[in-house]
Amino acid sequence: MGQREEEVLPSCNGKLPIEVNDPLLRVAHLSFSFRRREVLREVTFEGTTGFIVIHGPNGSGKSTLLNLVATVLSAPRETIFIAGQDIARPSARNKARRTLGYLPQTTDSTSFLRVTEWLEYGAWLRDIPSRGRRDHVAHALDTWALRPLAEQRMRALSVGQRRRVDLARACLGRPDLLVLDEPLAALDSNHRALVEENLTLLSRQALILISDPAHDWTGVQSVELDPLS
Repeated sequence: MGQREEEVLPSCNGKLPIEVNDPLLRVAHLSFSFRRREVLREVTFEGTTGFIVIHGPNGSGKSTLLNLVATVLSAPRETIFIAGQDIARPSARNKARRTLGYLPQTTDSTSFLRVTEWLEYGAWLRDIPSRGRRDHVAHALDTWALRPLAEQRMRALSVGQRRRVDLARACLGRPDLLVLDEPLAALDSNHRALVEENLTLLSRQALILISDPAHDWTGVQSVELDPLS
């Protein structure tokens, strides 16, 4: 697939106020236990734009790490910083939630909302101003090849179709930080190529933290996780 230039809307949330010497994301000596089992130990990495790909076998803590960065799980103090702010602090955590895009490994498959309504709801959650929401949703429908699905209900979509809709929703408003857990899962070859192309374009100005063991992402920073016994 040939390269294309990205037609973009302005970032609705503005850029995060990063200090000159601060990376957008810094994970520093992160250790984490879940239900009394140690899952992560002394994980350290940082980045501002491009891809950071999390590698590791099943049980190594990939999804746990992404959930911590996305604030789904509460991080220990002074281990995860977004735009220089410790997201263990409530104020920094709340701000991060409004400015990052997150795609979990599994999402709700029972929604009665139509695809357009699901995206509009996501735009509302991201604090995209009401006057611009329809433009952002229309752009997402076109960018992610979702026009044919726009009036279908989420619960009627296939797993791969829901994956594309939820990925488009995560990217609404062009967040500075995207946290994506296996974004290519359940996609056919054509849509995998589209997603890879779109994410590559977004990575020019955003940081994409991604877990995808089934895809060989090249030319990126890698973080290797090992299972802890």
